[in-house]
Amino acid sequence: MRLFKSKAEKVKAEIDKIIGRIASNDLTLTEVVLNGRGLGDDEAVRIAAALRVNSHVTKLYLDVNNIGDAGATSLAGMLSVNSTITVLTLGNNNIGDVGSTALAGMLSVNFTITQLHLWDNKIGHVGATAFGKALRTNSAITRLSLHDNNIGDVGSTALAGMLSVNSTITLLTLGNNKIGHVGATAFGKALRTNSAITELYLDNNNIGDAGATSLAGMLSVNFTITQLHLDDNKIGHVGATAFGKALRTNSAITRLSLYDNNIDADLSTRIDKLVEINKNSTSSDEARRRKTELLGPPPATTAGASANLESRFYAKLMEEDDRNVNFKLSELIPLIEDAHDAVFFYTLLNFSYKSGGITAPDRSRYAFDGLCVASVTTSCTASIVLFKLLLEKASNDGALTAAAKFELDREAEVTHTSHAPFVQELRERIRSNAARIDGLEANAEALSRSVEKLRAGIRHQGRVQAAVGMAGAGLNAVSLGGGRSAAALDNPGHVGDGDDGILLGGSILQLYVSKVILGQCEARVQGL
Repeated sequence: MRLFKSKAEKVKAEIDKIIGRIASNDLTLTEVVLNGRGLGDDEAVRIAAALRVNSHVTKLYLDVNNIGDAGATSLAGMLSVNSTITVLTLGNNNIGDVGSTALAGMLSVNFTITQLHLWDNKIGHVGATAFGKALRTNSAITRLSLHDNNIGDVGSTALAGMLSVNSTITLLTLGNNKIGHVGATAFGKALRTNSAITELYLDNNNIGDAGATSLAGMLSVNFTITQLHLDDNKIGHVGATAFGKALRTNSAITRLSLYDNNIDADLSTRIDKLVEINKNSTSSDEARRRKTELLGPPPATTAGASANLESRFYAKLMEEDDRNVNFKLSELIPLIEDAHDAVFFYTLLNFSYKSGGITAPDRSRYAFDGLCVASVTTSCTASIVLFKLLLEKASNDGALTAAAKFELDREAEVTHTSHAPFVQELRERIRSNAARIDGLEANAEALSRSVEKLRAGIRHQGRVQAAVGMAGAGLNAVSLGGGRSAAALDNPGHVGDGDDGILLGGSILQLYVSKVILGQCEARVQGL
């Protein structure tokens, strides 16, 4: 007979004990933490069965285990009827598309759970698409973690589409998911109209300059998102320059993470300074003023800006360069400031292709990247008309696919609409109303504190009045007792034994003390 249990036996006994407490609906058990306990599908099924009859557990932590699709499906079934759990973590398990699809389906009927964490599993585009569909109607989830999976461009596009209608998710993590520029561009479009999400993680992917440019363009109209994480994404000078340009007017971003990309030190430092200004400014006006003091006024985006021969784009275009034309094209893209620049750029691009300087795939790539930058400058009517004509020509030349043309056209339309006078006025009114609401909330909090002080004063006054009443009653009793003893002394027929004298002396002392107490109580009441 063994005297000591093995480690595995101790862990199993602990798990059995916790499951027993869950099944007995132990009201003291509100958080179940079973991270790293080697749980498999069998244990997950048992936990799910116990939680079906439990009404006290609100948080369930099952990270770093061996739970697969069967266990996840069982937990999803439980959550379809459970209305108390608000947080579920299943990170670093073996859940694939089957289990994640089951959990996504659960969200169509469960509106209690607010946080769902499924990082580091085996979820592909099928599971991600299921979440994208479910979260179009779910209004409870605020935080969704899917980093370190394999959702790709298809899955990320589905999730991005969801953000165009979802108004509750504030944090979405999609790092290390094999997302390219297609998925990033989808997020760039969706976040132009989303006003809920504040943190987006797309680190350790492959979005490149095209994806970065789309996300940077989004920052010109989105003033809700505060953190954007894009580390290790093959972002180069083009994408970083687009962010630098966007940050001249965006005052909401307080953290833009671009580590482990291909960005030169000077440009990286300039971006960091702009973000730091946002972080340390108390208002958007202050941020704009400080940026202007640091870098001068933002560059104009009018249709005729490129007519100025002093522009950096024109100077680079006319500069003699013996290097391969690919270098000049790459350096021109971030300098594009309007549709006129884009026309000059495309002319050089097409000539280089026809003369054999670049290949057809290179022409398509440069055309998309250059027009992607130009699409966020179409603020006036003349610029968007010229941009659309250029899109049509690039499409007819075979430099752009139909999907790329539609994507760029949509981007330009959104930019143009966002700069319309009525949209600007509406945005300003929203900001003004937000400031007024903040002021009202501050006044309400101050009023609440005043009311609480008043209540405390009333309670204190009640206690003092009660003390005064008790002192008055004691005074009356003492006075009556003293009168009775004096009458006894005046009675010549009464033979005393000294008790009445003692009583009278004690009564006079009590009378004096009571008067003092009464005077102090009245003084405190008057001081309220």
